[in-house]
Amino acid sequence: MGQLGRALGIAGEEPLTALGHVALGSLWLIPLGWVFAWSTRRLLVATPREQRPRARSERPHPLNAVARRACGSGAIGAVAWRGILTRLRTPRTALETFTGAGIGLAIVLVPALTVNDVGAGAVLVGGAVQLAVLFMAGNSFGSDGPATATEILTGVEPAVLVRAKARSVAIVASPIAVLGPLIAAGVAGEWNYLPAGVLVGIGGLLAGAGGAMVQSTLVPIAIPESDNPLATGDSNKGWFAALALAMVLAALAVVTLPVALALFWAVSQESLALVTICAVLTVGAGALVFRGGCVIATRRWSDDEPGLFASITPSR
Repeated sequence: MGQLGRALGIAGEEPLTALGHVALGSLWLIPLGWVFAWSTRRLLVATPREQRPRARSERPHPLNAVARRACGSGAIGAVAWRGILTRLRTPRTALETFTGAGIGLAIVLVPALTVNDVGAGAVLVGGAVQLAVLFMAGNSFGSDGPATATEILTGVEPAVLVRAKARSVAIVASPIAVLGPLIAAGVAGEWNYLPAGVLVGIGGLLAGAGGAMVQSTLVPIAIPESDNPLATGDSNKGWFAALALAMVLAALAVVTLPVALALFWAVSQESLALVTICAVLTVGAGALVFRGGCVIATRRWSDDEPGLFASITPSR
């Protein structure tokens, strides 16, 4: 049991000792804060490096090859691959991606892992990555405004644009679907439930990507044309963005509630087979939400393309 777990266990009887355990458990925040400040400063002053021409015999990085193949072929694959490259190439979008994923995953995992009796349910909770995906991709079109605007001007159809963006978000966020259940299984010791947790993570990943597309078209916010990841625009849409996030989360909760209840019922029965079956159903439910979110976002683009185009284009 970690320092935070010990603090929770003795908080009622020995509050001062519990505070000491909390202080010990929080020591890792000091080097984390130093690394964050150092990396942010490096990002602020980073300049693009000239890349040498790739030799014909040189093979691409294996991760790049896998991601490119996952994007698929055709117009959707090309736009999705461009979305992945721009998301991880600039300091702003890279910081947005990792910070959003970390915050969303922490909000889900920390409550599940700090209870007195961490059981198999924590492994399944670790797969509930919808919130992490929404945090990192809730403004997918606005954060990628100039490139998206260029694609619109070149005649890319809204359906192609939305499906490509959703696919790129799912690919970038895919490690979270494995990392969340893996962390939970390591803490809980319930490794038997790791495959089911990964399946739940895949379902949550698909559902989160579909919800992110809806959120991104409800309140798109243009990002300033600056590599400074801390620069802000004058959009005056902060409250609307928070409201859109709350609406999407509520809708996802309503849609996924039956599957979540089925999962925890299966855990209460201590049946790995039932849990695995429910986890497979979670993947199906996530795929339906993914498809539905893309349909809603495409309809929104088709109905108000000029307005959305103006919203994602940074003012000069």
